[in-house]
Amino acid sequence: MVSAGISGAAAAFMLAEHSGVVLVEAEGAPGDHSTGRSAALYTRNYGPPLVQRINAAGHEYNAAPPVGFSDATPLWPELVAAAAYERGVMDMDVASMHQGFLRGFRRRGGTLLCDARASRFERHAGRWRVAAGTAKRLSHGPAKPPRTTSPSRVMGCG
Repeated sequence: MVSAGISGAAAAFMLAEHSGVVLVEAEGAPGDHSTGRSAALYTRNYGPPLVQRINAAGHEYNAAPPVGFSDATPLWPELVAAAAYERGVMDMDVASMHQGFLRGFRRRGGTLLCDARASRFERHAGRWRVAAGTAKRLSHGPAKPPRTTSPSRVMGCG
């Protein structure tokens, strides 16, 4: 998986439940770009019909994530004020959600590589290979080694 912003972290978290996953981040820490500067609101009505269905499907999970996912509930209905009122709109703690996905990814045995800009993608024997830079810090994580890398794990960056 390339990019450890909130979208990459969420996808890697979900995939790590079923397979070994390596999450590659070009920067020194996950979330240094858009994820780290987000002023987000949650609304089921955002976007075209497919996006609205995805937003609605994620509501229950985001309103009450699993124990240990985050130190705070990512959706805060009490923080949305007046101005333009739409029932069900909530302030979204993107940093909390992002850290929850990264924490869950690590608990599922995922490997996070920072300072590892993806430079080449190629398909070999029915699998994708990604060439990326050198990792910053090594530590060993729990079970389920990634299927395409060595057993060394990079868990924390930055």
